Amino acid sequence: MFIGNNAVNSFGLMVQNYLYVSFYTDPIGKSGFPQAWTIFYWGWWLSYVPVMGLFIAKISKGCTIRQVIFGGVLLGSLGCWFFLAILGGYGLDLQLFGVLDTIKNLREGGDYVAIMALLDSLPFANIVHVIFIITAFIFLATTCDSSAYILASISTKNITASMNPSKRSRILWTISLIVLPIILMTVGALTR
Repeated sequence: MFIGNNAVNSFGLMVQNYLYVSFYTDPIGKSGFPQAWTIFYWGWWLSYVPVMGLFIAKISKGCTIRQVIFGGVLLGSLGCWFFLAILGGYGLDLQLFGVLDTIKNLREGGDYVAIMALLDSLPFANIVHVIFIITAFIFLATTCDSSAYILASISTKNITASMNPSKRSRILWTISLIVLPIILMTVGALTR
């Protein structure tokens, strides 16, 4: 009941504050939240839009624009909203009623410790862990594969819409997409 009430309440707050939150830049610099979080994700998505747009266009061959928008934007957003509403409400319920101190886990161990503690509190935690790891791996593999495919397509001369880029080019881009984050993590450039 708490999760359902919280989801409806959160949706109402989002609708009520959508414009304010969308354009809030904290010009006085009191909180620093928009610069550290909102603008970071804005830039991240802006850099990712061309790759995902081309990938969705490539895999949606034969679909109408209406079907692509309905499936990619509406159903994808609805699925994310349900996921966040259910797990977010569950985590908030645990925090408010003293079952799990998520704030302490976040402060002391970071995001991953808090996520794993939340997953540990679910029924059949071992099965949930396996599903989580498989899902994360599939997401990472498909993101890397689609990004490499599109980057190889963009960097190939004289390629038409019906052609695929060469496998060597795709492998080169895949290696680049794997090695660059490893280098950034090694030198400590990915800390917030």
